[in-house]
Amino acid sequence: MKLSKIPREVLILAGATVLIVGSLPLIGLVKYTTSDSSFCMSCHSSGVAQVQASSQFHPASVGCTSCHSKEKGIIPQGFPQGFSADEEIINTNCLSCHDKITKVKLTRFKAPGVVVKVSHEFHLNTVGAKCTDCHRNIAHDKKVNPTNRPSMATCQQCHSQETACSNCHEGMAATAS
Repeated sequence: MKLSKIPREVLILAGATVLIVGSLPLIGLVKYTTSDSSFCMSCHSSGVAQVQASSQFHPASVGCTSCHSKEKGIIPQGFPQGFSADEEIINTNCLSCHDKITKVKLTRFKAPGVVVKVSHEFHLNTVGAKCTDCHRNIAHDKKVNPTNRPSMATCQQCHSQETACSNCHEGMAATAS
């Protein structure tokens, strides 16, 4: 059968169908390489860049690009330009989900054997701290019992050891130890 005898509309429809079906693998590849944690972990699960793919504090829907991309979802500018461990990008993404934390004057949480209190509102709004200043390893904590809380050593990067323990540790003596 000659092509000239096939109606033009059928040829256009067939061409469009071939184009769409043919581009599906490419679209799948773009989606996989820009939004699937397993792609990120193909390099970042070993060697110098070793990290964990998941966090026990975030739902499974929060993947690498949720924190490490300028735009959520498929990155138009592609790999690797759209991904970053830049603290400004990560902090902006933290606050896009945790926006209410900037208004919390005092948070109390139980650490093993002690209640710790901290003002996110003060640290973020008054001091100008960033989320990653204290919670750097929230999704990449390699401790046996990972937490989303900073260690005392992290706090002491800004606070001197002479700071009264009772400033943070509820129920403890006011003197530093």
